[in-house]
Amino acid sequence: AVVSTQSTGLYQKTTSVLIAEEISVALPTGSLVGRKGENFSFTCTVDGHPITSVTVDGPNSLVVDCFSSQQSGDFTCSSSDNQNFVISTDSFQLSTTGSYGCSALSEWYKDSTTRVTSSDSASVQLLMESSTSLTVSKVNPEIGDSITFTCVVEGNPLPDDPELSKYVQLDSSNLAMTCLTGTFTKTCTVSIDKAALSDSGEYTCTGKNTIDNVEKTSSAVLQLVVVGDVKASLSHNQLSDEI
Repeated sequence: AVVSTQSTGLYQKTTSVLIAEEISVALPTGSLVGRKGENFSFTCTVDGHPITSVTVDGPNSLVVDCFSSQQSGDFTCSSSDNQNFVISTDSFQLSTTGSYGCSALSEWYKDSTTRVTSSDSASVQLLMESSTSLTVSKVNPEIGDSITFTCVVEGNPLPDDPELSKYVQLDSSNLAMTCLTGTFTKTCTVSIDKAALSDSGEYTCTGKNTIDNVEKTSSAVLQLVVVGDVKASLSHNQLSDEI
């Protein structure tokens, strides 16, 4: 807006002139990649004048109004210059991935009756690196117990089937898995019918997905201790030797 002031004697006249500019919206190019549970943000840049409203929409009916203090959902919007609007969350989740759009509107009156509007929008894709968790039905099973490992790997795009490896001293082996596949999640299980002392050790579940031709790998580690009566076994062996 241009403000001009004219003074004539004891009277002063002020005239405001609005110089409007077409609205344009810009978002980062390419896909944006986040990690589960971490801080994440992206910027919607709006050029033009005047800016009447800026809104961001995303998956699960998410709508963020950058001109309102009442914001809901996982993301919030803030701006220090009324041009660069930062959309942020303090805990990036799989449910927040997908396509996001930023829309801006400019509205003004050319005269007392003629309303003029200008709008623009842009979109960006939010993806998530693979994230892996590993649990077991019994952390300290006894010899002969049945135990089941459950490895869950999630990400957008959908990760590959994970691998479960056991490392005991110098011994290394891969265990076969059964997997159930969701939209962006794979839940895989491995069962041991009768646990033995040799099943004790460190188990690592590793998952990965590929984003822009780059592998994103994640892993989870679990320590398993199979409880057995070692002293009784030694005593029996010693008794046999003496006989």
